[in-house]
Amino acid sequence: MTIHTPESETQIYGQGFRPYTGPRRAPSRAVWTLWIYTCGRVLGRRRKFRHKLVPILAALFVWAAAAIFVIINWFSNLLDEYKFVFTEVRWFYQVGVWGIFFLAITIPARILSQDRSGGLFALYMISPITRLRYTSAQSSAVLAVMVLLFLPALLFMFLLYSLLGSGAGSGMDFLNFLWRAPVGSVAIALVPAAIGMAGGCLVKKGGAGSLISVIFFWVPSSVLGILNEVRGIAEEYYLLSPFHLTYGMGRYVFQNEGDSEGVEILGNVSSHWVILANLAWAAAGFAFVWWSSRKWTESR
Repeated sequence: MTIHTPESETQIYGQGFRPYTGPRRAPSRAVWTLWIYTCGRVLGRRRKFRHKLVPILAALFVWAAAAIFVIINWFSNLLDEYKFVFTEVRWFYQVGVWGIFFLAITIPARILSQDRSGGLFALYMISPITRLRYTSAQSSAVLAVMVLLFLPALLFMFLLYSLLGSGAGSGMDFLNFLWRAPVGSVAIALVPAAIGMAGGCLVKKGGAGSLISVIFFWVPSSVLGILNEVRGIAEEYYLLSPFHLTYGMGRYVFQNEGDSEGVEILGNVSSHWVILANLAWAAAGFAFVWWSSRKWTESR
């Protein structure tokens, strides 16, 4: 079909519309695509090296900590001064969680600020993705990368110590720790992911969002620590500190009975209260991201 315009000699050739022949998926598929895309952004996939630097440093820290654990005990064992004990695997989270903290205060703020200021969030809202689906996909993607960062190193130590004859103990204890490893990895990453995203959604600049996340983590724990030294406070007050809650959750999940700094604070608090406080902080953080995103499109 040819159309001649009266104002000029221009001709428009219309050849009709070609029907779409690709796969037709449910709207929920868009959430899965966003989840995969966010995981790639967190890891710096298809981006410049500076975007890969944070996850690389966090992973190196976690794996270096695991390697140092093994090497020190190996040398000590050679000198007959020490033997491999499974307790060290149980309290590995106290060191490995710092990689999760590092990721939590940097990556979520950058991703949310880019979506908000770059107009990407507005494009998401045109698609079948809603604000709830957006928050769910972004939060679960950040959480999944944190678990991927921590869990392999923990399983490496778990299997290595078991092969060296210093495993969890009986067969039931072995299976008990085996299911606690992934559950514990999710548990100790839940609050950092929520706090990191909540801090990042307050401002448009990723650097400022990271600073706010740091304040959320360390100001409550510092204030409670000062109050405890000055006048003494009940351990239950540390349920208000996301930093201590993460350590406390790791203590209960991995059944660590040690008295390392930062862990014994919640040692006498019921595990039920620690679990409920972690869930409350996580729900509050993710809900705040969902609530605050209602005006992101208009605030560009």
